[in-house]
Amino acid sequence: MGLSSLTDNAHIIQKIHLRKEIFVISSCLTGFMMMLIEFTAFGIFLVAFSFVPPITILFFPLLLIELFILSVGISLLLSIANVYFRDIKFIWQVVLQAGFFLTPIIYALDMFPSEIRNILELNPISHIITTSHDLVLYGNLPSVNSVLYVVIFTGSIFVLGYFIFKNKESKIAEEL
Repeated sequence: MGLSSLTDNAHIIQKIHLRKEIFVISSCLTGFMMMLIEFTAFGIFLVAFSFVPPITILFFPLLLIELFILSVGISLLLSIANVYFRDIKFIWQVVLQAGFFLTPIIYALDMFPSEIRNILELNPISHIITTSHDLVLYGNLPSVNSVLYVVIFTGSIFVLGYFIFKNKESKIAEEL
């Protein structure tokens, strides 16, 4: 949603002078709110199946905040790229599809040899997914290295996205 937030609102951006990042952040907030609604439905299923989560689930909202910050950073980068290169959304769909299969959502990283596992662990989303499994299902706290990797990667993407967005913001209305 964040990728196309600027091009979808081109008619507003060209007529009204306001901060362009509002469109990107609002689309990310919309996605975040939709995710929270889905988690509410998931919580109802957990109660229905009498699942009692471990106490480590209290750290789960921190993971969601980390995921939101990462999403905003990536959306800031992609929304600017989409203004200049309209085909970026098609490329991003392929990257997302590949990312789904390279992230341990439906499999465990332990099933791979260490060489392949090390490559798959470069994906920060794999750390977020693995950590969420550990917190919610198994009651394990993540390793300090995993937390630091995700925090540094997420912060870097957010800062990079913000600075590139601010650098190109003045030319967005012209390009649209």
